[in-house]
Amino acid sequence: EVLCEMRTLGVGDISDVNYAILEQNGKLSILKKDIQEKLAHTIIIDKRIDEKNLKLLGYDGKWLEAELKKYGISRNEVFLMTVDDFGNTNVIKGDTKNESA
Repeated sequence: EVLCEMRTLGVGDISDVNYAILEQNGKLSILKKDIQEKLAHTIIIDKRIDEKNLKLLGYDGKWLEAELKKYGISRNEVFLMTVDDFGNTNVIKGDTKNESA
């Protein structure tokens, strides 16, 4: 089934695949090797740390705190934080207006 889905996405050889991701909607996403694409991995979503991704990517809490410090924010201010395959982070602040102290 995976090979069939890959072919419908224009990929004829699995060795050309850098990432194959089964999305939440049940569809398959393919990122090819020959295209220098980078995948953004979720580290924080809506203030919650994705411990599994953090560990799988080889990072820890100290790394995370240091990255957040670069942005001058705390985890409780983060709506979304990602890190790509090259170690580049991206942070989107969330709405903190409705939070109690």
